[in-house]
Amino acid sequence: MMGNLQDRMFRQVNSAFADRLQRRNRRRPIVVATLLSAVLIGLALNAGGDRIVFVALASLPYWLCMHLLNLSLRGIFELSDERLDEHQVAVRNNAYKTAYGFALVFMVVLVTVASVLDLDRPGTFAVAAFAFLTCALAPRMIAAWSLEDNHDVD
Repeated sequence: MMGNLQDRMFRQVNSAFADRLQRRNRRRPIVVATLLSAVLIGLALNAGGDRIVFVALASLPYWLCMHLLNLSLRGIFELSDERLDEHQVAVRNNAYKTAYGFALVFMVVLVTVASVLDLDRPGTFAVAAFAFLTCALAPRMIAAWSLEDNHDVD
């Protein structure tokens, strides 16, 4: 079963559509859209967290951005090591190392700002959700933002 999923994912990340996303000037807007969609989910949770359909609709852009990030990086974060070359594994590992440092600083700054704002319970939950969603995709966003065109993960 896992092999079939890996095969399907490998075909998707090597498709003609994924080929069009391999340039830095196409990956960077996806990163910005991912951050904005995480903000949208936080705003939706703050405005109407008890309305699950409202929050689910607000999360659709985030899921789309996550899929586009995966395609633009040729699936290096989802595919097994056997399907990747050494360069792709190095890009992935470096993105994880860099993201851990950025995520730590991001969380400290975010918690400090949130504590100064003295938010109510829905606001605090919205900030926490935004932080979680951002940190969850931080390695992918860092790799997509910093990867050079001449060093794509082809």
